[in-house]
Amino acid sequence: NPNPLLIFNVNNLRFTMVNRAATEFYGLTEAAFLSKTVLEIFDPTELNDGGSELISKLKTAHHLYDRKHLKPNSAECIVDLVLKDAKINEISSRIILVNDVTLKHLAMEQLVQSEQQLRKLAVNYPNGIIAIIDKALTIHYIDGMELKKMGLSSEKLIGKNYIELLDEKNRNNFIQNINKVFSGSETRFYQETAQESYLISAAGISNSDGELFRAILVSQNITGNILAKNEILFQATILKNVTDAIVVTDISGKIIYWNEGATILFGFDTEQAIGKMNNQLLGLSGEKHDVDFICKKILKQGKYKFEFSTEHPNGSKVVGETTQSFMLDDNGRPSFIIGISNDISERVET
Repeated sequence: NPNPLLIFNVNNLRFTMVNRAATEFYGLTEAAFLSKTVLEIFDPTELNDGGSELISKLKTAHHLYDRKHLKPNSAECIVDLVLKDAKINEISSRIILVNDVTLKHLAMEQLVQSEQQLRKLAVNYPNGIIAIIDKALTIHYIDGMELKKMGLSSEKLIGKNYIELLDEKNRNNFIQNINKVFSGSETRFYQETAQESYLISAAGISNSDGELFRAILVSQNITGNILAKNEILFQATILKNVTDAIVVTDISGKIIYWNEGATILFGFDTEQAIGKMNNQLLGLSGEKHDVDFICKKILKQGKYKFEFSTEHPNGSKVVGETTQSFMLDDNGRPSFIIGISNDISERVET
C-alpha cells in the first residue's frame, strides 16, 4: 500500500506490524516502530488529558481527523486516520491507514489568511468597493467604504446580481468588460453616473482545476480626480489660447511650461524649450535677467515688470515686455516663476 499502514495491539497499544510506506513516512525503522506504543507517534498536545480520550477513540472510532503526528528531526505533520478492527494471530488489533493532509492544512491556513487580509482591506478601502463575483455576476463578497456612502450594506448584497448596482447606461459596458476577465484577460474601465465617476479594475480567480470561475473587482470613486483633471484641462486650454507668451520656470530658471504664445513670440516650440534654462535659450544676460535678482524684486514688489530684447531664430529682433511673479505651493511658499510677456517691438519702433 502506498499509504502508511500501522497495526497495533488493542490490549497494550504496542505496534505489531508496519508497512514500508510507514517507515519511510515517519523516518523510523521497523524495529523502532515495534518498540513504541501508538500514543508515541502523536504530538504531546493530543495527550492533554493523559491520553485517555485518544486511547478510547483509537480503540473504537473508525475515523480521526486533523491529528498531529511527530516525525523525528522534522516538523509536525497533520494526518487523517482510518481505523479498522482486525484479528491478527488471535490478537485483537486495529489497522490504521494514515493520510497526510499537512499541505492541505497549510493551503487552508493561507486561504484563511488571504480572506482575512481581503476583508480587512475591503472594509477599510476608501472611496471604493472590493467585490468577488461569479460568471453569472452573482456577488459572493463585497465591502468598502463607498457602500456606506451609497446607503448599502454588504450583508444585503451577497447573492444579488452585481448589475443591480448599475444604471442601464453602464450595464452593457460592465458585462462586456467582465466577460474579458472570464476569457483570461485583466481589464480596467470607467463607469460614469450622473454625479459620480468610477475606475474599475478586474481580474480572474481560478479554482483548483485552473478554471476561471470568479472575478475580483476593485471599483474606485475618482470623481474628485476627474473634476480636478477637467479643471486643469480647462485652465490649460485658456493658457494655450492666450496670445501673450506665458513661460513658467522653477526657482532656478529652468523652463517647465511654454505656451503657444511663447512659441510665436520667441520662435522656439515647446519641445525645444522645456527643460532648458530660460536665459540661455533666449540669450538674455545682465542683472535684470538674473533669477536671484528677479526673485528679490518679486518678494519686495509682489511682481517685477521690465523690458527685454532677444533675437528670433529667423534673425529678427524681438523687443518685449514681461511681468514676473511667483506661483505658490499649498503652504504658501514660492515654487515657480511665471512670466507673461508680449511683443512691444512696434511700440518701441514707433
